[in-house]
Amino acid sequence: MSEVKKPTSNNTIFIGQKPLMVYVASAFSSLLRRDEVVVKARGKYVSKAVDVAVFVTKRLGFNNYEVKSIKTDTEQVGSGEQTRYVSAIEIKIGKKG
Repeated sequence: MSEVKKPTSNNTIFIGQKPLMVYVASAFSSLLRRDEVVVKARGKYVSKAVDVAVFVTKRLGFNNYEVKSIKTDTEQVGSGEQTRYVSAIEIKIGKKG
């Protein structure tokens, strides 16, 4: 059984191995063009996604943005005997008001 991927829009940022500030800059850039940005991460990168959301909403002196919603989930990776489950998070950030 294969994993079904949902289509993603251009306002989604997937967190990975790059430095934190790369994702923070990407989030700000997206927010300048759109009303909302979605930060997604799985596994060991979940904490980095939370850090990105905190930087965008609280740490850099811009009080224009807030966390709109947070969704957590467990995703299945692999198949058969190679199946494992990893935590996932989706944080939606948007303009206040």
